[in-house]
Amino acid sequence: MIVPAILAHSREEYLHKLKAVDFVAPWIHLDVLDGSRYNTTSFFEEEALFIATHARFELHLMVEKPITLIEKFSDHPNIHRIYFESDCTEKPHDIIEAAIFHGFSVGVVINPFQPLNLTPQDIEKITAIQFMGVNPGKSGQPMKTAVLSEIPKIKQQINDINPDIELSFDGGVDRGTIEKLVPLGISRIACGSAIFSQNDPAQAYRDLSHALHAITKKQEHPLYA
Repeated sequence: MIVPAILAHSREEYLHKLKAVDFVAPWIHLDVLDGSRYNTTSFFEEEALFIATHARFELHLMVEKPITLIEKFSDHPNIHRIYFESDCTEKPHDIIEAAIFHGFSVGVVINPFQPLNLTPQDIEKITAIQFMGVNPGKSGQPMKTAVLSEIPKIKQQINDINPDIELSFDGGVDRGTIEKLVPLGISRIACGSAIFSQNDPAQAYRDLSHALHAITKKQEHPLYA
């Protein structure tokens, strides 16, 4: 699945991007930065996030203390998944428990060349792992292709514990790099500039979705490709 990734710095930018893919994409990936981890902040005003939308949201909390924001957005009807960064200052176990308590599914984000940093007990409770192909906090960066070699290692680490974990990828993705991700077991791909830098973001989303479908089908049935 292709998931449009919104990194906005104002209410106007957020609403513009949301409107461009609402009704088209069933999921929206929203980057949330409060300045505590990276030298930038993003727009995540609570009132605006409650604006009616047809999409389901997943939040990528690029913050040092995710639990506060998990509690803040616990009543949001359209937020279904929380991603937190494995190397933030709060304990992963506490973040996972807080997210589950407030009704979210929970995923962990692994930044380039970082370890998974979860106990087997925590791995059992998460539903997704998102690999970052760029350093977080800025759209439009090229993918660090060297990070792809880390995916099989972590996949092997989790398979005996929780083989149902969904593998996601974010950062530097375009039609050319999707082919490298599918064979690694990546089934969910967050795309920012590849969608929103185009003249028609909705069509860019459709094109990427079609490309992912074709590559996945070829992977599953190579003799018929």
